[in-house]
Amino acid sequence: MSRGLTSFGLPVGRPHIRFLILGVLLVCLLSSSCGDPIDPFFPILEVTPDSLNFGGVLTQRSFRIVNEGTKALQWSAESSDTFITISPETGELAPSPGDNDTVVTVTVNRAGLEDSLYESTIKVRSSNDGKRDVQVKMTVGVFELPIVGQIDTPQEARAVAVAGNYAYVADGNFGSFYIVDVTEPENPKKADEMTLADGKGIVVDVAVEGSSAYVVDLQELCVVDVSIPTSAKQCDSCCTSGLVLPYGVVLGGSFAFVADNLFGLVVINVDNSSKPHIVSGCATYQDPEGVDKNGNYVFLAGWSPVKDSRGGYLESFNVGNPTNPQPLDTIPLTYWGRGCSVSGSHVYVATMYGQFGTLDIVDVSDPTSVTLVKVVNTTGAATDVVVDGNYAYVVGPEIKLRVYDVSTPWAPKFVAHHQNSLFRPEGVAVAGNFVYVADGKDGGLRIFDRSLLRP
Repeated sequence: MSRGLTSFGLPVGRPHIRFLILGVLLVCLLSSSCGDPIDPFFPILEVTPDSLNFGGVLTQRSFRIVNEGTKALQWSAESSDTFITISPETGELAPSPGDNDTVVTVTVNRAGLEDSLYESTIKVRSSNDGKRDVQVKMTVGVFELPIVGQIDTPQEARAVAVAGNYAYVADGNFGSFYIVDVTEPENPKKADEMTLADGKGIVVDVAVEGSSAYVVDLQELCVVDVSIPTSAKQCDSCCTSGLVLPYGVVLGGSFAFVADNLFGLVVINVDNSSKPHIVSGCATYQDPEGVDKNGNYVFLAGWSPVKDSRGGYLESFNVGNPTNPQPLDTIPLTYWGRGCSVSGSHVYVATMYGQFGTLDIVDVSDPTSVTLVKVVNTTGAATDVVVDGNYAYVVGPEIKLRVYDVSTPWAPKFVAHHQNSLFRPEGVAVAGNFVYVADGKDGGLRIFDRSLLRP
């Protein structure tokens, strides 16, 4: 599309260009300096819109073919996919102005197709070798979760936790911690923001319980008083070890269980928020990043570049006595373990290696002997997962947001997604009818409506 050309300082649109070219050619016809006469009449193919999204419900949509030129145009449209029907498939359009456009109806047939996302291309060609493509997107048994609200944050959002009417965002660089009022998810508003510790850490995870937020910034665990979310105050912080690189945190009673990428499992007493202190630690088989807890058991997901450059591991611990955690079992994962979520007798792990990723589902009904029961190819790197009810919500830079029905853990089903190309999520949380996603690319909180998912 030609834009930005100017004539005497005025913008020139496509109609102006057409007549400008015609004028120049007519001048050439009248001028001997142009040599042999040139035919100034030719068709110009235009198609609008150039993409059709049928979602999971629509069966018919249409696009227009327009002849912007000054000579008749023969056109054809075709698709190599049998689930797409085009009507009409060919035609001729008069020169412009005049009867120079037509509507093409596209019908999709989902019968016999497996549940998945489908993409195709309709090729539109003209008699003068003009080429235009119309992109087609469709889902079968899968629908797109609508985004209902969003708010930018100062840095790169890495993780989010939701409590009451507020979302707490671990906002990445320079110790940034951001609090959002989500009383109206369609209109999220800044409640407060603060810089943790010395402002040098990279805030990567957050958990909230009661009036305190526990924030991990790759250097230490910071405790923030959020009893008044619009006026949050840092209470104190606690380094997790001598070689500190904490990645994830989960709460349990008076204790915070931290996945320290260099040290292992670190247990911190947070009963007095102004004086958090380490009570125990346990070396791990790997470098953990994700952590979750169920009853007396903690599960760590991570990776070990020494043992396996591509693979990760899930480890189980008995923390019935937090001052003396006991390792129970270790199982290999498909790729590096990034985030994990416990639901019932299963742990769901988001894994990645480069652009590859999976959702690994592990049976932990016996924490002393855990078993990998299913690996789901997420079609791209997965960085975090949260399970709520029958659904696992998985995010990653390439996969965006994908939702799986895990009511049968050994036979999960892909049921919903959000595929905005400008979206680069890192962390996810759910509360009520909404999914809250930390967008690591544009730096912000994105909120999606999940009410269409069946319980």
